[in-house]
Amino acid sequence: MVRQTAKTIFLEIVGGFIFLFLLAATFLAVRLSSGPMALPILKPSLIAGFEDMRGGLGVDFEQVTLEWLAEEGQLVLIANNIDFLDEEGQLAAEAERCEVLLNIGGFSLRQIRPLKLRIEGGWVGVAEAGDIWRVAGQPVPISSNFVLPPSSQPADDFIATLNGWLTQSFDISAKRAASTGLQNIAFENIEMRVLDQDRAVQYRFYVQSGVYSQDMDSLDLALNGESLEADAAPGTLGFRLNMSSGYRALETELSFATESLAALMRVWPSAPISLTDLPANLTLTLSANAQEGVSAIDATMTLGAGRLGVMQEILDVRGVKMTAAYRPETDQLSAQFEELNIGGFSLRQIRPLKLRIE
Repeated sequence: MVRQTAKTIFLEIVGGFIFLFLLAATFLAVRLSSGPMALPILKPSLIAGFEDMRGGLGVDFEQVTLEWLAEEGQLVLIANNIDFLDEEGQLAAEAERCEVLLNIGGFSLRQIRPLKLRIEGGWVGVAEAGDIWRVAGQPVPISSNFVLPPSSQPADDFIATLNGWLTQSFDISAKRAASTGLQNIAFENIEMRVLDQDRAVQYRFYVQSGVYSQDMDSLDLALNGESLEADAAPGTLGFRLNMSSGYRALETELSFATESLAALMRVWPSAPISLTDLPANLTLTLSANAQEGVSAIDATMTLGAGRLGVMQEILDVRGVKMTAAYRPETDQLSAQFEELNIGGFSLRQIRPLKLRIE
């Protein structure tokens, strides 16, 4: 009889584990090649992780599966037909499919903590509840205490009101970052529904793609889509929000492109101007920080061919390209026209026209 040493026994045990691992991996690969594999044992744990991520708000879904994404070379956990509930237990959002990247450090059969999500299909409710707004039943990380001053008040009053609102928003966002473990959400083909207090749909917006990411120091949100309302202007909408420097700085951008700016006037029938056609691209950006408040507001506008009616005069518009900038620190508004072709006036890249209002 050959006497085995401790080293030999250890190598045999390691070899056995490697063999079992390779056997399990081979079985899993063969199984997943034929389609997703249901894992009902993980459903309660994943639900607990989702609810913890949402501050205790309810979540439910039909099943959990393990799926191999051949194009991306990833093994992911999939939740199908998800319901997101609000504080009253009412349906606040639905998702057809959600790919889940797990936080391995927080993995347990009691609770699976999602680290990154990719959501496809479904809808998300944006509802006003009292003096706050909620998205998918959750409070948004910005202050709701924003009331526009009367239009007769000077611009300084508007900036002061905006600065007070931003200060509260910085604090709320920082607190929310400290209480959530969720790092990243990507979403595609989602319908956003703005609801009134009776849960009736007031406005619908189709999000073709979007990304939300957050950590202890910063937040990024980007949305690209289009309106689904028949009376709204046809075209695309884009929104971007970045908070950085420990949630003490903010930069946001809103963009809009349409083949007919005239269609937008349907929502303002009493407007003092009339439009015909006028394809347009509009972009508005705002920068702010916790110390100074709003530091810059910039806008760009490009108009194509169409007609503009003002005070019973009809002007042919052949093209307009302009930029504008407002700096609250100096209370100066400047505008620059790189192209201006309206009526009998024509200016095109010869000497840009600059205006400044102080």
